Amino acid sequence: MSFIIKKPTPILSQYIKYYWILEISQSSNYSDPCEIIPQNYCDLCRVIPNGMAELIIHFGDDYYCIDETGNLVKEPAIAICGQKNRYFDLITPKIVHFLSVVFKPAGVAAFFPFSLHEVVNNSIELEAVFPEDRNRLAYQIAEQKSANQKVAIVENFLINKLKPQKRKHLPLMEKIFFQINKNPGKIDVDTICQNFDLNSRFLERRFKEYIGINPKSYLRIVRLQNAIHRFSCLKTTLTDLSYDAGYYDQAHFIREVKALTGLTPKEFFHQPVLYSDYFL
Repeated sequence: MSFIIKKPTPILSQYIKYYWILEISQSSNYSDPCEIIPQNYCDLCRVIPNGMAELIIHFGDDYYCIDETGNLVKEPAIAICGQKNRYFDLITPKIVHFLSVVFKPAGVAAFFPFSLHEVVNNSIELEAVFPEDRNRLAYQIAEQKSANQKVAIVENFLINKLKPQKRKHLPLMEKIFFQINKNPGKIDVDTICQNFDLNSRFLERRFKEYIGINPKSYLRIVRLQNAIHRFSCLKTTLTDLSYDAGYYDQAHFIREVKALTGLTPKEFFHQPVLYSDYFL
């Protein structure tokens, strides 16, 4: 297995957090097989909300998610993946090759001409947004050998699509997220409105346009990501973690972790590999 994280070029660093590239040539035996996994597909991966949208490019065999009804849904090979406010499971083949662009919270809005509310808990094929670019982008990336070359192709594509001037509230949203990140898990909607002299309806509309979900839901996700980051760095007890991360009490902590991950805090926080995508 090869996993690489790369930082964006300066012109894109205001909008993009990082790129990751994952290559697996055989099963990692991440989880036990279950009946829903088709033949030659052996990894079931739980994906939780991380507060960021992504542009995901996959060159391996088809991969699937399990929807809320338990059915398999094939994911597009090149897709804009919106915010998640619930967990879901991905089924990956034995051979995978992902390249992902991880956008900063409001950064994705600078590239794509639609409201991010349209892709919450969903993904949209790049061809539906930029039909003339999809095949050319896939071909150019597939021709490259190194991670640096592949990222360079993607960056060239994104620079050509960058139109922040069409999103007039983008500077405001960036300031709001700067404040959220300074006080992760410990700032609420009322405080944001007071600090920026906004009414709650305006803030909610801007969040749905630039992020996809309402501010309260987003702050829940950041609080969980903050808890993950604290636990992975400090190895504290779950009791101390619940208060340090901004939860009201143990019951609140257990309820929120279960809602966003599908697991109890004990099950979730004692996984072999645990880190926060948001604070990476």
